[in-house]
Amino acid sequence: MRTHAPGIVVLDLHLRGESGLAFAPRVRREQRGALLIVLTNEPTERHRREALARGADHFFDKSKDLDGLLRVVASASAGPGA
Repeated sequence: MRTHAPGIVVLDLHLRGESGLAFAPRVRREQRGALLIVLTNEPTERHRREALARGADHFFDKSKDLDGLLRVVASASAGPGA
């Protein structure tokens, strides 16, 4: 991430080794301007609140809301005013 400075970061809630929730604050600190999206197949209200509290801009259920994820990514990729 430091090398490429991505504009969009998509984290799965369950990463191998470290959870996406644990990793989200690090992403937010190191990539302040990046759009941070958490994606999961366990979209509980508790997970959503925790992801947003840890810096996520969006939280999506990957089994039901991939269209929402794609809309957010497309909009962010188009840039301001697009």
